[in-house]
Amino acid sequence: MNKLVGKFAPVLALAAAVSVLGGATASAAPAGLPYLGPDGYKSLKLGMSEADALATGLLTEQEQIGSCVSYRFVSSEGSMPAYSGVLFDENRKLNSIGATSRMLTREGAWPNMHIKDVKVVYPQLTQDPDQPYLHKTPVPGNTNAKYHFVLDEHDVAYTFGLHSNRDAACGA
Repeated sequence: MNKLVGKFAPVLALAAAVSVLGGATASAAPAGLPYLGPDGYKSLKLGMSEADALATGLLTEQEQIGSCVSYRFVSSEGSMPAYSGVLFDENRKLNSIGATSRMLTREGAWPNMHIKDVKVVYPQLTQDPDQPYLHKTPVPGNTNAKYHFVLDEHDVAYTFGLHSNRDAACGA
């Protein structure tokens, strides 16, 4: 039992912080979800080759995006927004991993958190000056990556992703 409690300590700590701050506007994080970050998801790691990533069995549905390629997660990993995916750069290296409905960050953020609650988890969170719906923060434990949180019209981060600090130049 202690191993289970220890595994979810970040989620429990966030729930306590949200309670102290007056409650969250989104539902609590589901227990037992796998982490996205700090360097990847399960056996998918930022910077790995496309061939190695495909060998994990986690990816399906390839889509060409300019000189880059994107995949979806297999359905057992959860659902994703239509525009999200697992992106490989022009050199076929894993550049970003979009979260599914079954993922959370190691620090306890998950899809459908209100942005004020995400800021409790990530105090360095900043709004992108060119895209007001996009907020970014460094990833604890990985200086070469950042999280992107995408907001809806109610300031709910309905999805997030893990991104390499090296932006992919996909071209059109």
